[in-house]
Amino acid sequence: MGALADVLKWGLLGWVGALAALMAWRLLSGQIILRGLLGQDQPYQVTPERLQMLAATALSAIAYIQLALSQKSLGRLPDAPPELLGFFGASHAIYLSTKLGRRLTAARHATSSHHEPPLGV
Repeated sequence: MGALADVLKWGLLGWVGALAALMAWRLLSGQIILRGLLGQDQPYQVTPERLQMLAATALSAIAYIQLALSQKSLGRLPDAPPELLGFFGASHAIYLSTKLGRRLTAARHATSSHHEPPLGV
């Protein structure tokens, strides 16, 4: 059974490596467009909430992958620790609250800059 597990492990690692190489090639050749990933398009500006969301997602994925690779038993993925879920949830809450704040601020500026003509004109 150990040999079969090793074959499956290396086959999966090879497949993930090939997928990563394909994605890297497509990113470098411009076939995958990343514009707007970290910010707003008009004018292009990196927003802190998107940057922290990307970093938190990457860190959460790395932590979970390390947890899964360190697991001794095969056949099922490990449960995500509560700390990881809390970190991921807090990151999403920060992202959504800052996004809501930006929208409310933009709406307030839009209504305050809209001037009504004086009555009787």
